[in-house]
Amino acid sequence: FPAWRPSDDPREVLDEAVAWAARCDRTEAIDALATRGARLDADVYRGTPLCWAAACGRVDAIRRLVALGAAPDGRTSFGGPDHGEGAVPLHLAAQGGHVHAIDALLDAGADPTIRDALHGGTPADWAAFGHRPAAEARLREHEGRGRSAR
Repeated sequence: FPAWRPSDDPREVLDEAVAWAARCDRTEAIDALATRGARLDADVYRGTPLCWAAACGRVDAIRRLVALGAAPDGRTSFGGPDHGEGAVPLHLAAQGGHVHAIDALLDAGADPTIRDALHGGTPADWAAFGHRPAAEARLREHEGRGRSAR
């Protein structure tokens, strides 16, 4: 995890809180925090709220964050410089084998052919590396069709 120091900055507190709400699938908290100014694209703790929701397989949070304007292909620094630099939510859902989260992201317009910035892998490649055959199969099916697969 990145170096972290407690802060009294209200913006930082809101951004951290929405990332935690996304991890816990707390859509009502996501709504309340967004109303108060939480940034849905803030990369706190090496992950945007949508990336954290995808990594945790939180389908309701994924849908809510996208409805509020989070970009399905928004890049993150997830996990640090040796892991997920330039990854997107679909990479993280794939790595975890979260097929329902993958479906939610694809339905939201996520690109199944997008490559991460560090390794150049597609979401299906991440699923294969993580030994997630169901996720890999779902993504390979969509890769050939690109964005038109939905």
